[in-house]
Amino acid sequence: RDDGDDDDRARATTARTTGTPSYAFASAMSRATSLEDAVRACARDVARGLGRGRDATWAQLFVCGDYDEDAVARAGKLTRELLGGTSVSLVGAVVRGGVGAEGMTESGVALTAAAMPGATTATF
Repeated sequence: RDDGDDDDRARATTARTTGTPSYAFASAMSRATSLEDAVRACARDVARGLGRGRDATWAQLFVCGDYDEDAVARAGKLTRELLGGTSVSLVGAVVRGGVGAEGMTESGVALTAAAMPGATTATF
């Protein structure tokens, strides 16, 4: 969905696999001014993309380098809370700079998550 106004809305993309168990993946990006608002918008759209009743098993959070380390740590904690608590394996990255890639040249947050029933994930 692209209505030309990305400042406070996350844009989500989703993919689903077929078979049993069924895995689902979703991604969202937001350029909301507030880091908390951006994380909330992305988590909402990712959860919607995963589908009703599906909890995230794994998530990856990208945050632009405009925020200090404490704010990024709070964003990670909020992401985990919004996606299902401690059962979510969460990895994160701070993008300090980039050339020509959307979301890397301005303030922004991107979140990708997967619902993988029966899978065990480990972060390292």
